[in-house]
Parts: sequence; structure tokens; C-alpha cells
Amino acid sequence: MRLLRYPAPPSEAAPSGCHLNAACHVVAQGCCEMKAFTIQASKAGQTVTTVRIGSLVCVEKAKRLVEEGWQVHITDAAGHQYGPDQFDQLLPSETAFLSRRDAS
Repeated sequence: MRLLRYPAPPSEAAPSGCHLNAACHVVAQGCCEMKAFTIQASKAGQTVTTVRIGSLVCVEKAKRLVEEGWQVHITDAAGHQYGPDQFDQLLPSETAFLSRRDAS
């Protein structure tokens, strides 16, 4: 049995330059393609900015803020802004489907 090491020695690094070793990179494909999302919310003259790396956690947090009466939008790494009616566009397609289903 081979144990995976973190971080990988240069000789075992994944071709993409990922910090994980090649074996782990195969298991966790896309590990280096994580995107940052910025949640910006305002309410009663107060502004809050939060950064999340995963879209699922980001959308969950943003929806919670909307429920609490905040004006919220999410900005992705490319600079595109999403309002509350567009949050589900940031989710993987299966998750967006489940979110819409649960809302009805």
C-alpha cells in the first residue's frame, strides 16, 4: 500500500503544478481549479465582504444573508456578479436542481 504525501516532492508533482502528488491529483481531479467567490452584503449602512472557495458553501452563506434581510451579490473569480435570483447558476447542475426542487 502506498501512502500519499502532502505536499508532493518535485519528482512526484502532478503535471499541472498542483501541490498534491500525482496519485492524489488523480483521485481529486480539479483540486487546483478551485475558484474564489466574494460575497458582498449590505444592510442598514453596514457592508460585509466574505470570501469562500467552494460555490456550494458560498451560495449557502449568501442565501442565509438574504433571508436575514441583507442585500447580497456574489462575485466570481472572473469578476461576474450574481444577484440572489442567479445564485443557483454557481452550483453544480445536480445541486441547482435539488435546490429548485426543495423551494417548491
